[in-house]
Amino acid sequence: MNNIRYKSFTINRDNSHGLLQITLTPRIGDKRSYYIRANLDGRFTSGFPNITDEICKNVNSILPPKTEREVIVGFAEGSLILAYVLAKIRGSNFACSTKTQRSDLKSVIEFAEEHRSFIPSHYLYSLRKKDEVIIFEDEISTGKTVINAYKQLKKYGFSVKAIASVIEITNFDGRRKIRRHNQS
Repeated sequence: MNNIRYKSFTINRDNSHGLLQITLTPRIGDKRSYYIRANLDGRFTSGFPNITDEICKNVNSILPPKTEREVIVGFAEGSLILAYVLAKIRGSNFACSTKTQRSDLKSVIEFAEEHRSFIPSHYLYSLRKKDEVIIFEDEISTGKTVINAYKQLKKYGFSVKAIASVIEITNFDGRRKIRRHNQS
């Protein structure tokens, strides 16, 4: 497929067959100066369930086989709906991080989203020991959020079966950084 110019970035490979629509918009008050907005979750533009379903089916086709203790983990906010849809397709459970620390619950996992100035911490409350995790992100650029979550999951004895993303911003080398942490 030819490179497609879209706003101020290039789409090198579109495995969604044109279903995914991406825009880059300014972000104010955060360490990262841009938002990546997509038609997946209805936060910034109308979401289309049939498109989200198809994209998650494409992601599912490259994941390892489902296991009995599998849990799809999505991060607040952009991956919540994606984690649900992928879990539904696979017949798995799902868990989502929250930005709210509950005083009445002990968080199993806490990790940072370093590019966020406002509420950088994520909390996962619903995982159980022996769960086998698939981390599913809407987008990966530097890989830092995924790496931070991965380290905490491993620290507390969770098996991370796979890490998947719908959008990868390749010029930040996140995939290589994640692989390096996954191999250590």
